[in-house]
Amino acid sequence: MAAVEFYRQDGGLIVAVDDESAVPRAGEYVSIERKTWKVAAVTWAVDQYALNPARLRANIELVETK
Repeated sequence: MAAVEFYRQDGGLIVAVDDESAVPRAGEYVSIERKTWKVAAVTWAVDQYALNPARLRANIELVETK
């Protein structure tokens, strides 16, 4: 399972969700805190920590819709 982090495209974390198996694709819409956001980009990272196993993370860049 991957962690999923949602960011404003111009910077700033909106929300992080752990252990989710679904990741939105570019062009799809996501509703967070009563706002609708369009997915601008999806990037992936592998987080490695000394005492824990590596973890896959999806970074979702969002643009707020009007």
